[in-house]
Amino acid sequence: MPDARVDTIIRGGQVVTSSQVYECAIAIVGEKIVALGPEQYLPPADRYIDAEGKFVLPGLIDCHVHLDGHDNYAVGARAAAMAGLTTLIPFGTYNLEGDETLPDAINRTREEIESSAVVDFGFHFILQNRPSILKSLPQALEMGVKSFKLFMTYKKRPNRMCDDDYICQAMEMVASGGGVLQLHCESGNIIEYLENKLIGEGHTHPTDFPRACPDWAEEEAINRAIKMGEATRCPTYVVHLSTQLGLERIKQAQAHGQLVWTETCPQYLLLSDAEMAKVGPLAKIGPPLRPEDGPDREALWRGLEQGYTSIVGSDHSP
Repeated sequence: MPDARVDTIIRGGQVVTSSQVYECAIAIVGEKIVALGPEQYLPPADRYIDAEGKFVLPGLIDCHVHLDGHDNYAVGARAAAMAGLTTLIPFGTYNLEGDETLPDAINRTREEIESSAVVDFGFHFILQNRPSILKSLPQALEMGVKSFKLFMTYKKRPNRMCDDDYICQAMEMVASGGGVLQLHCESGNIIEYLENKLIGEGHTHPTDFPRACPDWAEEEAINRAIKMGEATRCPTYVVHLSTQLGLERIKQAQAHGQLVWTETCPQYLLLSDAEMAKVGPLAKIGPPLRPEDGPDREALWRGLEQGYTSIVGSDHSP
């Protein structure tokens, strides 16, 4: 129509799509992109944004975020928006000090998000090692929460590490409700043994920490997660993959048609354990940063390129 107008046109930039990068203009009405093409073929706009010399990307999604510590849903959302993230999927938690049920925690989390968020939100939920919480898991699935997380490590933290029988029970319930179970895959028993051994020998410098969490401890836990997922027919998602050994096990499961996905994080793609000597405990994360001269970073990049690793999430957790 000759008198057609759009709200906004972004012009002059390099537009990044899922398949290519090319120079064009973007027409927007409301909050929706309605056209891509040369500017001369688009309707006039009420507002123009000059993107000369810039890449123009769709709003990014961070699917691995923790906002219940020093952040909250308002501050975290504003920081995300400033960085070009338009959707966050954080991990909700329930009150461990009281008797809050999972449905109550879901309703509370929704209210907190809706009252303060400036970006789009979804959320997963962390299931602590508390058998009583599993009673309300079917109701949580019916409420629309389909993604839950369990930990296979952190044995020293109360209610955090889950035994295999607990994981299998949760997997059966999640699978029956059409959900997916996420797992932090490191062998907690192995790590506790190695931690105690290193401490007993006086190896307590931050640079000693990665020795307590070897690559094979991640691989061993991933193998168990895959086998439990296979036995329970539960779609399984391995969070923050950090090793080549773990990736190879995931590739094997995917080749056999099992519903197993994984993510990695920028810190594992870009940094190494050399950061421990530079900034000490500020670089202490779990799983740890891997050796500078090891095979892991290159393998993780290949996993992304070849599609075995599905996504990059930040694991933002201040």
